[in-house]
Amino acid sequence: MTEFYTERELDLVQAYIENTYGMFESVFHEVVSPDIHVDICVIPPVPERNYYTLVTLGMGAHRMNIPGELAGMQLERAELAISLPSDWKIDSEDERWYWPIRWLKILARLPIEEDSWLGWGHTVSNPGQLPFAENTGFAGMILLNLDQSGREKRVCRLPNGDEVNFYDMVPLYREEVDYKCANGADELLRLFECDPEKVCIMPVDLNRKNVCISREKVYAIKPEEMECLLTDWPGVEGCLATDRITVDGMPVGYCYREEPEENCKDWDSGWRFMAGDESDAYMDDPGCTSIYTLNAICNYDMEVLPILNSPYGTAFERNQNGELVRLRNWEEGQMPEQKSLLGPAEIQFLEDCVDEADGYFGRMAAYLDEFIQTGVREGRFTERQAREDLQIALWYSYAYNNLDEYRWYYSTVQWMPYSEKYARGCGAWYYRYSVALVYCGRLRDALDYAERGILEEPDYPWIWLQAAKLRCYFGDKEGALAAVERGLSLEPGDYEFLTLRQEIEAGRSLEEMEFHYIDAEADQDLQDGLNPDELSKRAAIRGICLNEDGLNQFQQIFQPIDWEADAPFCSFTMDADGYEVEMVFCMNQAAVSKLDPEWLVSCRELVRQKAKMHRFKEGVTYALRLATVSWDGITVMLTYEDEEGQRILQTVVEADGEERDLDESYDPIDEQSNGLPGMIKLYKQDGDEIHYAEVWIDDDIVTEHIGVLGDTGEVTECRLDAADGWQDYLTGFLKAYYEDGYDEWPEEDFFWLVVQYPIEPVALKEGEMPNLPPADERLRETSENLLNETLGWTGLGIVDGWEVGPSLDGSGRSVLNLYCIVVDGNMAVQTILRALQNEIDRSGLKIAVKMPMDAAYALVYSDDGSQDFSL
Repeated sequence: MTEFYTERELDLVQAYIENTYGMFESVFHEVVSPDIHVDICVIPPVPERNYYTLVTLGMGAHRMNIPGELAGMQLERAELAISLPSDWKIDSEDERWYWPIRWLKILARLPIEEDSWLGWGHTVSNPGQLPFAENTGFAGMILLNLDQSGREKRVCRLPNGDEVNFYDMVPLYREEVDYKCANGADELLRLFECDPEKVCIMPVDLNRKNVCISREKVYAIKPEEMECLLTDWPGVEGCLATDRITVDGMPVGYCYREEPEENCKDWDSGWRFMAGDESDAYMDDPGCTSIYTLNAICNYDMEVLPILNSPYGTAFERNQNGELVRLRNWEEGQMPEQKSLLGPAEIQFLEDCVDEADGYFGRMAAYLDEFIQTGVREGRFTERQAREDLQIALWYSYAYNNLDEYRWYYSTVQWMPYSEKYARGCGAWYYRYSVALVYCGRLRDALDYAERGILEEPDYPWIWLQAAKLRCYFGDKEGALAAVERGLSLEPGDYEFLTLRQEIEAGRSLEEMEFHYIDAEADQDLQDGLNPDELSKRAAIRGICLNEDGLNQFQQIFQPIDWEADAPFCSFTMDADGYEVEMVFCMNQAAVSKLDPEWLVSCRELVRQKAKMHRFKEGVTYALRLATVSWDGITVMLTYEDEEGQRILQTVVEADGEERDLDESYDPIDEQSNGLPGMIKLYKQDGDEIHYAEVWIDDDIVTEHIGVLGDTGEVTECRLDAADGWQDYLTGFLKAYYEDGYDEWPEEDFFWLVVQYPIEPVALKEGEMPNLPPADERLRETSENLLNETLGWTGLGIVDGWEVGPSLDGSGRSVLNLYCIVVDGNMAVQTILRALQNEIDRSGLKIAVKMPMDAAYALVYSDDGSQDFSL
C-alpha cells in the first residue's frame, strides 16, 4: 500500500520547502507510485540564487529503518535536494541532463527497497562505479547539509512531533566515494575545504576538480630509494605506467612500445607498462596512469631492462613461468588476453563439480554466486568486472544452462553480453549463449550467435550441433545436414549428431530436437517416460517456440491489463469482477502460449473466487492482491494483504485444488522434513563485526543466507538435480566457509534472552502445557513467529521455547515467557523491540538477558519501568 503524508503534514512540508529553498513554479509529478508517491519540486533561479534547486516531496511519508543505537534522534524521515546550474536543461529527458532527477527518485526509494535508511554522510555509488552519463565523471552521491555548518539538522517538524530531515545530494567522482568510504565524510569534506582552488560543490559543476585525483599518490618505491639501473639508454626516457605497478607494487604483466606522436617525441620513448589485470574502466580513467622514467619502471621490475631496445610495434606478456615473452602478430594498442578473476583454487572446485554422467550444477552456480558477491563486498573487484570475465561467463553459463529451467536460462542471457568483447575465438561462449537464447524464445538471435560461433572457432563441434537445429527450424534443411556432417567429422559416431540427423530427415520440430539428453542411456529413459525429470524438461522446452493462437487464447481468457512479457516473467493486472489482482506467470511468453486452456480457465475462476472471499486469520481480514503461477504451471501461490497493507499471508493451491498456508508448511527455522538435516549455521568474527552463513534445503531447493549479524543479508537459491546432491552440496558449503574462517558458534558463548508479557490468569498444572485464553494464544503465536523471523533472518538466533508462570506484581495475573538463544544479546534486544513496535501491544513487556556463563538473568527493558521480573 502506498504511503502518503497526511494533508496537514503535506501542507507543512510544502511550506518548509518554499521558506527554505524558494517558491516552486513547477512539479515533476510521479505517475506510478508502488510504495510512496514522490514528486519533485522545481525551484527556478533568481538573482540572489542563480541556480535551480530540485527537492523531493513524498519520501518522508515513509519511516526508515534506523539502527537501534540511533533511536530517538528523529532520523526516520527525510527528503532530498540537489542544486543545478541555471543553464541546466531541466526539462530534457536526455540522460546527460536527466540523471540528477533519476537519482533523486532512486535514493528516495532506496530505504524502502533495502529496508534501511539514508542520512548525513551516506554515499551510494552507481552500479560498477560507472559515470552517471557520458558528459560527466560523477559516479556516486553523498548526502550533506551545505548551507549550515557541521551536522546541524535542517528539519521540518510535523504535528505528531516527527521531524523530516532535508539533505543535499552532492555528486562525487569514483575516487572521492572510495576515499570517503575509507576515511569518512568529515575527512572528504576537509579535502574540499583545504583545496587551494576552493572547489565548489554547489551547484553541480560537471567540470569541477576531483579532489582525490589531485592528492599525491603513495608509491610502492619512494623516489629517494630509486637506484640508477638504466645507465646506457640512448634516447628519451619518458614512458607511461599504471598505478597497479607504481602504487600497488605489481610486476609488469604486459607492455608494448608504440610510435610516439610527433609533438611528444622530445620526451616519449613509446613504452607503455601495465600489470595486465587492468579493466577497461580502469584504463579509461586518466588518474590511474602517469608519466615516469624508464629507470623508475626498471626499479619496479628489473625484468624489463633486457627488452627496452625492442623496436616500435612490439609487445610483451608475462607467461605462466613468470617470463616476459614477445607477442607475435600483435597489433598496436591491442590488449593481452583477459586474465580471469578465478584462481586455481576456484577452478579446481568448479572442475570437481563436473561429472561425465551428471554434474552438480546447483552447487556450481551457488559457488559462483558466493564468489562474486564476496569479491564485490570485499572490494577485490566490481560486479561489472565479474560479468566481463570470460572464464566466469563460461562456468556461469555451463552451470545455469544445465539447471534446465527457464529462469536460469534467462540468467545466462542477462550475464553473457558483458563478456562478448573477450569471446573472440571461443566457440563454447557462443554455443552456451545461443542455447540460453533458444530456451528464452529468442530464436533469431540464437541462430545469429551460433553462426558467429562457427566463424570464431570452426573446430568446436557443439556449435555445429546448435547451428544445425536452428538452420532446420528456419527452413535451411540442407544447411542443417551439412552442419551435422561437419560435427560428425569432429566427433565421429557421436550420439547427439546421429540422432539429430535422423530427426532433421524426419522433419521433426525444434522442440522435438531439444527433447533429449546427451547421455544415450539417460535419453532412452526420457523417451520411454522413465526419467523422473521429464516434466521439468517439457516445462523448459515450452519456452522455446511461441504459439500465436495459444497466446491469443490466453489473452482472451484473462483480458490482461498492462501486459508485460519476458521481463523475465509474464505479468499483468486482472479484473476479478471489480477486484484488481496482480498476476505473474513464472515463465516466458512462449511457455504461457502452451498452457492448457481448460486449466487457464480454472485458474482464472480460482482468482475470481479468492478475490471475492476475504480470508480471516488471527482476527485479521486479508484480501487477495497477487496470484503467482509456478514455472511448471502446476501450482498457484496466492498472496493476501491486510486492509492496511502491513501484513502478508501466503497460500499455495496445489494441482488437486487444495489450498494450504505457506507459513505452516515451510519455515526455514524448523528442521527439514524427509530425513534431511535442518539448518546449518556458521559464524566468523571480523573485527567488530560478526558474519553469518547458513544453508537449508526444502524439497530440491537449496537456500544460502549470508550477511553481517543484525542485517538481513543476502539470499541465493538453486535447485539440486540429483536426489543425493544435498550431501555433496553441504560438503562444498562447509569446506568453503571453514576455509574462510567460519565455524559453529561456541555453545558457551550464546546469550539467553527472555521476552515476557503479562497475560490473563492461567491455571498451571505440573507436567501439562497451559491452556491459554484465545487472545493470549494469539499473542504467543504472533510473538513467537515474529521473533523467529526477526532473529532468524538477521543471523542472531532462534526462539527455543515458551512457558507460563505467575506474575510477581501482586495482580494475580500470569506471565508468558518466550526464551531465545542469541549470538549478541544487546543487538538482539534492539532488533526485537523494532520488530514488535508496530505489530504487538508492548504494554507491560519486559526483556531480560543472561550473559554467557552467568547464572541469572538481568532485566534490560521494561515498558512501564517496573522491576518486578522473575522466572
